[in-house]
Amino acid sequence: MKYKILILVSFLSVGLFAQTPLSLEEAIAKGLKNNYSVLSINKQQNVSELNNSWGKAGALPTLDLRGGYKYSMDDDKVEKVNTGSLTAGIDLNWVLFSGFSIRINKNKLDALNELSKGNAAVVMENTIQSIIVAYYRSLLEQEKLNVSKKLFNLSKDRYEKIELQKELGSTGTYEHLQSKNSFLQDKSNMLLQSAALNNSLRELNLLMGEQSEVQYTLVSKLKPVYNVYQLSVLLDKMMSSNNVLKNQYLSLKMNEMDIQMAKSAYYPRLSLTSGASYLDNKNDYENRGVIDYERTSLSAGLNLTYRLFDGGNKRRAVKIAKLQKDIGNIEKDEMEFKLSNQLASALEMYNVRKEMYVLAEENLKAAELNLSISKEKYKTGAINSFNYRDIQILYMNVAIARLNSIYNLINANTTLIKLTGGLIGE
Repeated sequence: MKYKILILVSFLSVGLFAQTPLSLEEAIAKGLKNNYSVLSINKQQNVSELNNSWGKAGALPTLDLRGGYKYSMDDDKVEKVNTGSLTAGIDLNWVLFSGFSIRINKNKLDALNELSKGNAAVVMENTIQSIIVAYYRSLLEQEKLNVSKKLFNLSKDRYEKIELQKELGSTGTYEHLQSKNSFLQDKSNMLLQSAALNNSLRELNLLMGEQSEVQYTLVSKLKPVYNVYQLSVLLDKMMSSNNVLKNQYLSLKMNEMDIQMAKSAYYPRLSLTSGASYLDNKNDYENRGVIDYERTSLSAGLNLTYRLFDGGNKRRAVKIAKLQKDIGNIEKDEMEFKLSNQLASALEMYNVRKEMYVLAEENLKAAELNLSISKEKYKTGAINSFNYRDIQILYMNVAIARLNSIYNLINANTTLIKLTGGLIGE
């Protein structure tokens, strides 16, 4: 009776942990809405969008308002004078031409904004992949728990049968202890598997930005993914759609803009300046009274500057910018090379895991049939309890191996989709 109560409590604890239905698509949607990394990168993208303006690029004029008041008192032993001076003015400064640097700056801000979107896409891809892996890992742990329960029920039936036989005196103490040990071991495995499931669900909640106590029932199925891929097609798709590569191409584009910016220093700079000022100066003389002086002035002009010599800095800046572009090209080639190798390895692993799943499925069918036959043989006494226990353990290992093969196949397929830039689209 004590064992039955403990089993009931453990089953109820598992059932209470998950209540709200949750599909994989809903889990991904929650993650993209609440995941902390996604929230942070979206804020960074907002900053980039705000910076992407003509004002930030330097195309718009600056307008400054100035003003002040000064009071002084002088005493030269002949006459005292108190002076109050009020000044106010407004100044306009507008760069009309600076070697096309304004246009280059704006183009670079556009590229930076696109790069920010690319970085956001990479973070979202990583988040989606992590959620998919965590979701199917939770399904895997749930299926493993089901296998543990099945094995536990078998050992429980066996233990109860031998317990009854012992009371009737038809079995020995040794076999009774063996069946009890198997029963307790299977119960322990079941409880540990239940804890593994709960931990996996907490990890999924963390990725979705949910509190750990929020409870879900996973409604999607742990099913094998069968696709036929060609390496050449995947490579073409990766080169055009992989988000990490797309960001690298944007970085190269910005390297080219840096070269243009360095060359713009060879051009003269033309700016427009204008202003207006007002002065009100009051001198209060001890003997002559108050003398008030007011002045208003307007000004406007064009300034043209051209640096004739700067110690070779312009030339060095152009050379450095070109070297930076060469470095970017090398990094791009290295990235394409590495990703191509990763894609080839991922495709091979996916194909291997498809074959492993087929083998695991056939193995499970044989193990299930063997378990069913052995159960009947054990009931009729054709095999002893030790042989039956060995077959139970064999079934459990085969069943878990099949579940792992499905999970590994899903992971391999997810990796292929991510490398080819298809996670966000799908």
